[in-house]
Amino acid sequence: MFSYIYLIQGKIDVALNTLDNISNELPISWKNSLLGAKGYALAKKGQITKTYQIIELLQKSWQKPVLPHLPIALIFIGLNEYDNALDWIEAAVKLHDPSLFFLIANPLFSPLYNLNRLDKILNPTHIKLYKH
Repeated sequence: MFSYIYLIQGKIDVALNTLDNISNELPISWKNSLLGAKGYALAKKGQITKTYQIIELLQKSWQKPVLPHLPIALIFIGLNEYDNALDWIEAAVKLHDPSLFFLIANPLFSPLYNLNRLDKILNPTHIKLYKH
């Protein structure tokens, strides 16, 4: 949790150090979330090759009911590739991904909040986002 707080605060190096100290002995849902955070942090640091390696890892981790869509979308937000992030969110909606609530709970998704496409994607879910 601290790593996400550091990311929200823009303390990327501290977040990466925190993430690197977390054990790999976690359930797949937590691993995906941590990989998403690490990919986001690496994207913000400009470490593009490592960022895309994490995206590939997440794509290979596909195990229902734990889907990698939201962590991958978060990484694309870190890369400022909002269309790609929205593509992954759209896929999550189509698959009824139970982790969609993270769109509301995690402020790192806020760069997408004012995009009309996100409203259209989320319309069937009845998820309402705070617009600023």
